Amino acid sequence: QMQEVYNRSLSFNMRITYASEKQPGVVQDSAAGGIAYAGANYHYWLDSVETFVNKSYSITLFKKDKVMYLAKPSAMGPALDPVQQMRAVLQKTGYKSCRITQQGGVKTVHIDFGPDGAYREMDMSIEKKTGYVTSMRYVVKTAMLMGQSAALSADQVNTAYGEYAIVQTVFDHYQLLPADYAGFYESSFFYKDGQEFKTTAAYNDYKIFT
Repeated sequence: QMQEVYNRSLSFNMRITYASEKQPGVVQDSAAGGIAYAGANYHYWLDSVETFVNKSYSITLFKKDKVMYLAKPSAMGPALDPVQQMRAVLQKTGYKSCRITQQGGVKTVHIDFGPDGAYREMDMSIEKKTGYVTSMRYVVKTAMLMGQSAALSADQVNTAYGEYAIVQTVFDHYQLLPADYAGFYESSFFYKDGQEFKTTAAYNDYKIFT
């Protein structure tokens, strides 16, 4: 059912928050963004970084630095299908139990992974009327969120932030994209003058890297 809902040209916003399991009510970090996609074309943004991908180009805007990075599109784009995302997690980690509950117009999928794994639990809330996911909440080892370059050891991370973190994403402002949606076209960002790439007037304060 979810795959059917998301197998359309669609856009939505998202807000991600992070809290330590030691202090679940205190948001320690957050990010806001969204995604729009139609077939193999997509546009996603998170805070000050924005990426557009079509069959010819991958265009990434680093807004703070005023840089436009151009590359060939990669087959390793973002996983847009939430069902495939969940399957990938389940196949990688395994799980102990799953239950589905309903309250009012919301259906919730709760997955328990057990006490000591990389993931401890995951909740996905789905609006029954539309089939859209409205939120995802998962409890994950804090060290997984720190990145491979983190200078802190796992023990230091656990002492400072707690062994597990609570990551919650809220999704809203779902909209079907119109058939003539032109947000993926590279002509909005740059043009070629011979062999040289040049920004359009809207991005004339950006420097292009290829």
